[in-house]
Amino acid sequence: MNKRKKSAVKPEKCFGEIRKELDYFSDLTILGVNRCETQSNRGLRENKNYSIGIMLRGPAILYTADGSKHFFKAPFLYWSSCKKSRLKGGSAWRTPPGVIRENLWMDLAGARAERMIDSLDRATGGNFNYIYLEKPEKLCEVFERLRQCFVRDLPSEKFLLPLLLEEFMASVGEVFASPNAGSRLEKTMEDIMQEMANDPGKEFDIRKIAASSGVSEAYFRHCFQQYAGKSFYQYLLLQKYNYAVKLLRSRSLSVSEIAEKCNFGTSRQFSSFFRKYAGVSPLQFRKKMF
Repeated sequence: MNKRKKSAVKPEKCFGEIRKELDYFSDLTILGVNRCETQSNRGLRENKNYSIGIMLRGPAILYTADGSKHFFKAPFLYWSSCKKSRLKGGSAWRTPPGVIRENLWMDLAGARAERMIDSLDRATGGNFNYIYLEKPEKLCEVFERLRQCFVRDLPSEKFLLPLLLEEFMASVGEVFASPNAGSRLEKTMEDIMQEMANDPGKEFDIRKIAASSGVSEAYFRHCFQQYAGKSFYQYLLLQKYNYAVKLLRSRSLSVSEIAEKCNFGTSRQFSSFFRKYAGVSPLQFRKKMF
């Protein structure tokens, strides 16, 4: 009896087309992953994508189209969105003469990239897009693996790139969740608040204070409001008032001398300020006391 020879059945005839490209990561495009050490300062550039970066060495100065400058002490994480840019007209990172700026950044596109930036905005209250990094080593290590994978550009590693980006974002999440996150900034705010209480007539430049802490002015203002329960300016005025009350009670200084101690240009300015808080002029307040 002759046995009928079975013919091989091709998989595609049984299961249909099985070699369509996986579209799981189609909502993310990694346009570039870069690392740069430079002293050069370029012109303003409009952001047309989503970007996440680490300024590893600086200090760095962010120049914007309106002519303002924002000073940052490295290392810090930063991000920007083409849809919700706070830097209309473009921006540029620059450094003082002779200073090397080391910058790691990636340009992204797609719905997943938008969700990443949105999550960073939500984590910081949406008022700023920078955060100081106490220990950037882990983020830098993941970033470097991502950069090398991007440079190799191997078809076999096509789906490794978005996974490395997810690992990077998980490391960013650890930064935000760290109990030590912001401890340096909290110490700075405590010191500034104490200085304000001891000598409110001193000049307090919030931009310089923020820069020395390695954060943006907007970030420092936001954190100060959360920490003190008042804005930076309101808290300083309250300390001026408390100091003025103390000096008025001592009777050792005249109203004009107290105005000078509290850093008011004239006695009239001081009297107007004091009346808003106490409801009476400095002289009337002193008379009530004695």
